[in-house]
Order: sequence, then C-alpha cells, then structure tokens
Amino acid sequence: MKEVISEAPSYETLIFSEDTMIDFSKVAAGSFTNIEQIDLSQGSHLLDNLSVEDVVDMTGGTELVILGDSTSSVNLIDSSDSWKNIGSDLIDNRGFEVYTNTFQNDTITVYIEQDVNDAILP
Repeated sequence: MKEVISEAPSYETLIFSEDTMIDFSKVAAGSFTNIEQIDLSQGSHLLDNLSVEDVVDMTGGTELVILGDSTSSVNLIDSSDSWKNIGSDLIDNRGFEVYTNTFQNDTITVYIEQDVNDAILP
C-alpha cells in the first residue's frame, strides 16, 4: 500500500506501508510525480534501478530524500558512471548518504538515510 502525504505546499512524501519492491527499469515514466521524499520506514522495501531520469521525473526538480532503516535497500543505476557518493549530511538530526549526478546541466541530489542499504549499480 502506498500513501502520499503533503507536508508543506509543493512538498510530497510517498509512504510505503507494506513490503514493496519497485524496479524502476520496468516503471513507466510519469508513474510517480511531484514526490520529493520517499519513506521506507514501515516494512522491508527495495527500490531498484533508480536512475537520474527517474529522480527528475519523480520530483520535477533536483532533490529526492529517501527515509528508511536497515530493512530497506536502494540501488541507483549508473550505466555512465555518473552517480557520485559525495559524503554524508545531517538533516533534522538524521544522517544521510549524499549522491549527486548531472542531468541536462542540473545537479541532481539524492539523500538516502544512512541505515538504508544503498549501492550504485553499473
């Protein structure tokens, strides 16, 4: 089950409350829109093959925040070796791994909560 919560004007959070596996290579463009944050805190989840294009399509902007714990995983897909882990950051007292990529001259940033298993796949 998924739920979208509006936290502030123009800031939407997608919450998965049941175990979920999404392979973004099989998801049609535009299936997820106006989402700036994904919450994987409830259950066990896998977001697989998340590309820079998916992030831009989903957010309509340049930043995506992914919340969760060690029961969830996020795999960024990177056929051109463009995703870079640039370190960590603290947001609202939560630690995040920070990944950047470039899309049409914009820097795209994905913040993945540090407890989430994350990887960059070729």
